[in-house]
Amino acid sequence: MMEIAVVDCGAGRFEIRSRKAVVHVDVLPGAGGADDGFRSVELLLGGLGACTAGTLRTYAVNHGVEGFEGVDVTVRSEEAAAPERVGKIEVTLHLRGNVSDEDAKRLLQVSSHCKVHTTLRHLPELSTEITRPSA
Repeated sequence: MMEIAVVDCGAGRFEIRSRKAVVHVDVLPGAGGADDGFRSVELLLGGLGACTAGTLRTYAVNHGVEGFEGVDVTVRSEEAAAPERVGKIEVTLHLRGNVSDEDAKRLLQVSSHCKVHTTLRHLPELSTEITRPSA
């Protein structure tokens, strides 16, 4: 099980905490934010990109993919309405090094098996509850 804590810091700012790591999140300036932190959807897209890159890199290194020197990932999204959400996500893999066409195809297949990508394709059960201080 994984647990993430989100702490309200006031003025539209939040901290996301996991283990020893902290990320700052901010609401849009028009909603009172200071525009100095990530937006929640940016973290979703960044998580997908980082997970994809890590999965691809691990595979390439563990399987000795000839010519592989690294990977950079660009994630783009388009919004959809009714309900407001991310309607489309495009992931572009930028391979570094001289990787054969055959290995590039294999890396493309492997990249779509990261945990975040798989989660987005097979939606998890999601529940929300509220708690309040005792009187």
